[in-house]
Amino acid sequence: MTSGITVKKPKKIFYGWWVVVASTIISAVGGGLHFYGFTALFLPVSKDLGLSRMETSIVMSLARLEGAIEGPLVGWLIDRFGARRLMLIGVLMFGAGFMAMSLMNSFIVFILLFAGLVTIGYQTGVMHSVYALSNKWFIRNRSKATGIVNASLGIGGATIVPVLGWLIVQYGWRTAVVVAGAAIFVICLPLLFIIRNLPEDKGLLPDGDEVKTEEADGKPGGDVSEYSFTVKEALQTPVFWVLGVAHILRSFVVGGIWVHMIPLLVFKGLDEQAAANAISILLFITIPVRIIFGWLGDIYPKRHLLVFCCFLGTVALVILLTLQSLWQVYLFVFIFALSYGSNPLNISIIGEYFGRKNFTTIRGAGALVYSLGIITGPIYAGYIYDVTQSYQVAFITFIVFYTLAGIVFFFARRPQPPATVTGYLTR
Repeated sequence: MTSGITVKKPKKIFYGWWVVVASTIISAVGGGLHFYGFTALFLPVSKDLGLSRMETSIVMSLARLEGAIEGPLVGWLIDRFGARRLMLIGVLMFGAGFMAMSLMNSFIVFILLFAGLVTIGYQTGVMHSVYALSNKWFIRNRSKATGIVNASLGIGGATIVPVLGWLIVQYGWRTAVVVAGAAIFVICLPLLFIIRNLPEDKGLLPDGDEVKTEEADGKPGGDVSEYSFTVKEALQTPVFWVLGVAHILRSFVVGGIWVHMIPLLVFKGLDEQAAANAISILLFITIPVRIIFGWLGDIYPKRHLLVFCCFLGTVALVILLTLQSLWQVYLFVFIFALSYGSNPLNISIIGEYFGRKNFTTIRGAGALVYSLGIITGPIYAGYIYDVTQSYQVAFITFIVFYTLAGIVFFFARRPQPPATVTGYLTR
């Protein structure tokens, strides 16, 4: 026997989509400045502070390490206290950190500010929080919502990198980071008034559903497809570690490519502004691609789509390795954008496999595993360049790793639900 629990009928537009809009804008500003903005700062900061490319790469790698170490803790705090509180603290730290960077004058201070204050603020207030929201407000439309939020990284990168590059050229990188910090405060803080942690906080259910059926004893019944692993249960599944290996391989490549993107293109013959423009085009292309893959991820197996995208990335890197003309630059940009657009799937597959209750904590634990790749990839590329004055060996390594990532993703099959769960419907 089942009994229906009726909740307040949602408005014409489900409030979760307003949360997605606010999250998207915050993510665009944060991702555009932290991850993609670093490549615009790479050459001017390294020249000003007298750093080698490996030393400059180490700063971003330490930032990734810091993000990985704090991931499980921040994930637990978000699951325990809600994303909104963590976002307020994080945004304040993020903006203050950027403004403080204008005063740095040494390698150590660069590490403390960017890998410390800036990154802690970004990971807490943006990275973990926005994806927690899309996975807690949606189940059936989880990949679509995540795809929209993830597309914001393309929007932020495509718009912010060229603007940041222009500010650096016109006024210097120290003025540019002050402007960046001010923009974080002005744009992100007001949007926190829209954020709510869960649909239940507004008397709603995920996806805007109006009725949830339950068995008389309170267990899920009928057509309920949601179940949640505890962190311990998730860590005990083989697929958690299979995904970890695949992410290590993929993030080694993606981290190395993005941190060195402008230096890579300059190495291939472009000037710095042309390289920034190419990145802008690449990121603009990823905007619809991320949304499309988010939509496809709610229809087709995510692991199959991830395999396809990794192999596309391999093709793109082969083109970059053999690049000799301008048309090849844009061919690389187009194909790599298609591959990179799979990012929403990397995030939403965690929610699909392990549920939404402990999503952020489990994702944080996963980040601690696959951060090995994103930490070492940039350092490896910088070391190869410093030793050989060329990126060619790094290119070849990236091609091999991207191919292996696609093979490993194929074996990342959805786990059986926890033994304590009954009455579920798998998809």
